Amino acid sequence: RRLNLVRALFAGSAASMKAAHAGPTYVRSDVTLADGAEAQAGPPPHTRMVSDATSTDGDEAQADPPANAQMASDGAEAWAKVAALSQAGPPPHSRTPSERKSFSNPMPHAVPAYGTQANAPNPVLLDVVPAHRDRLVIAMVGLPGRGKTFVARRIANYLKFFHGVSVENVNIGEVLRRQMGGTISTACFDPRDEEGAAMLREAREKSLEEVVAFLDGGTEFSRVAVIDGLNSNAERRRWLIDGLRHHGFTVLFVENVCTDCAQLEQRMRSVCAETPDYSAMSLELAMADYAQRVHYCEQSSQSLDEDGSEAHLSWIRILNFRRYVVNNVHGFLQGRVAQLVMHLRAHTHDFYLTRHGQSEYNRLGKIGGGSPLSSGGGMYA
Repeated sequence: RRLNLVRALFAGSAASMKAAHAGPTYVRSDVTLADGAEAQAGPPPHTRMVSDATSTDGDEAQADPPANAQMASDGAEAWAKVAALSQAGPPPHSRTPSERKSFSNPMPHAVPAYGTQANAPNPVLLDVVPAHRDRLVIAMVGLPGRGKTFVARRIANYLKFFHGVSVENVNIGEVLRRQMGGTISTACFDPRDEEGAAMLREAREKSLEEVVAFLDGGTEFSRVAVIDGLNSNAERRRWLIDGLRHHGFTVLFVENVCTDCAQLEQRMRSVCAETPDYSAMSLELAMADYAQRVHYCEQSSQSLDEDGSEAHLSWIRILNFRRYVVNNVHGFLQGRVAQLVMHLRAHTHDFYLTRHGQSEYNRLGKIGGGSPLSSGGGMYA
């Protein structure tokens, strides 16, 4: 309907311009809308009534309008209809989801990054995007030195860059360091140390508060919080779910399991060299202390669904970054996370790009043809 009105508008404007060269133009003043309501805006200035105007040569205006006056009248009607439509507000596609619900569509389809974070929707297929606000919590699971922080950062960067989702990465270790003045003591992980256990519990509670505050705030269509911490037994995971359930958040657990001794040693060396906890220690002492930390955590560790009580939860298990188990994962963002982690590698590796060896046509200066390799191309291959 709007397109037809614009076409009529341009047709009327063109007719008015022609009429201006030909002489005075008469326009009806009783223009009405399609639904019977009288037009309020009136015709544009260049199509005003000129019944009392005089021609350029001083003669009075003709009594009968010229032949193209009806086209100009149609243009005036188009202007009136456009003005009436403009009173209804912006078109549906330029409104926020809440405004569109009351205008024409009770369940509008939006995509991630709709709102303050992006001026235009992301190029994501609408048929795979949920038609409701998506608030996802991704909780890392696993012992120290298994690559949880690496995976958490990659997930956050991926969702931000490729899908425009607002992501908050909450590291429980960083929260604990702020409480302890910059470094974490291995004694905090000793189950017999009540003071250390209390500080670790307080750090988990503060991390949960940060996650809830982030997900409840903002106007973005989708928000994701990544909790980078141990969450290494069923009791802690139940505590986490209980703290998030009444907010309506979806929880996805991502567990890192490493049984490859070579990978584990390499990763532990990397952690000890980079973490501020061991900045004043030699690498050998740091490795020994970190191994003791892992030993403390192993005493209370429990893998996801180890006893069959967590089959109803959504989780992904990464085994040595080579094997994967996906359980009860559904939805747009969860599916994208599952696809990402299956392509992650915990170590750097080189890629070599090369063209084929010289072909017979290459030697003759020809392009295409799919010719066999020359003797030199065979040697290269």
